[in-house]
Amino acid sequence: MGENEAKKIITGFKSIPSDVKNDVECFLHLKAIEFEKASISTTHLVFRDFVGEFKLVGYFSLANKKLIISKSNYSKLSSNQRQKLCKKGDKTDLGAYYINSYLIGQIGKNYSTDIPDGSITGRDLLSLAYNSLLDVSKIIKAKYVWIECEPKEKLIDFYKKFGFEKIKNFESKNGLTVMIMKLIKPE
Repeated sequence: MGENEAKKIITGFKSIPSDVKNDVECFLHLKAIEFEKASISTTHLVFRDFVGEFKLVGYFSLANKKLIISKSNYSKLSSNQRQKLCKKGDKTDLGAYYINSYLIGQIGKNYSTDIPDGSITGRDLLSLAYNSLLDVSKIIKAKYVWIECEPKEKLIDFYKKFGFEKIKNFESKNGLTVMIMKLIKPE
């Protein structure tokens, strides 16, 4: 599909109704195509067939992005977390640590009125993103996947139930909670 067709499809995406602009919706409408062109991330649109008509039910974006932990944040990690995370990472010239990993940058369900409730769950979208990264890890090696989320218990619990672990005493530059998970192939 071309860029114009993609723009038409993604403008119909609506995130959870709210009084404030939602980052999930803004990203898809304003940044996804540009990030794709700049090779910053790839955005995957998820469609479902509704009696012969395919509709956008959600999306996720992925990036091959190192998780960088500054020297001061590294010192705040427990010794167990330091050992677990940074044995797979390297130290930079500035004393920060980086972990070669993938980022699930965005994940969003379409709440547009023409999409039936229950068409897809957040867990379904997260599973699609995770499984895509498992496939990618066969070609481009990385052992971890990480996310950033608002520091809201409901979101943190959602990601914990999937297997992500909150990095204690660490948040992103944007004040978001950072969670990480080892990429494990199902047996």
